[in-house]
Amino acid sequence: MSKNIEIKNWNEYSSEEKNILLQHWWHYYGKILYTLDECEQFDSLLEKDIDKIFIAAIGSFIIGLSSQPLIDSMRRNNIDELLSALPEMKKLEDNEMYHKVEVSLITQLVDSYNNQDFNTLINQKTAKKHK
Repeated sequence: MSKNIEIKNWNEYSSEEKNILLQHWWHYYGKILYTLDECEQFDSLLEKDIDKIFIAAIGSFIIGLSSQPLIDSMRRNNIDELLSALPEMKKLEDNEMYHKVEVSLITQLVDSYNNQDFNTLINQKTAKKHK
C-alpha cells in the first residue's frame, strides 16, 4: 500500500507528491485510452514544468474533463499551443473561484489516491454483479 498524501495547498507539496498526484490524475481520471508514447510524453511534460501541467489539470477540471484535452493536444501535435494558453489561466489564481476549484481538485485527487484499494474493491464487486 502506498503512503497517504495529506490535503494541502499545491505549493506546499514536494515535487514527488506533485508527481504522484498528477500521475494519478492522468491514469485514474483519464476517460480515453492513451498510448505508451503519450504516457511518456506526459512524463516528459511533468519533468519540464509540473506546475503548468497542474494548471492544465485545473482547466480540464473546470470544464468537466480530465486528461482528455492534454491527450487530444498531443494527438494533434499542438501541446505547446495548449500550454502557452495557460499563463492566461494562471492570472485567475487571485480569483476566489479559481482557488475553490483548485482546492476541490486537490481534495478529489488526494481522496481518490488515498482510497485506491477501496475503489478497486468496489469496482470489482460491481463488475461481478453485472456478469
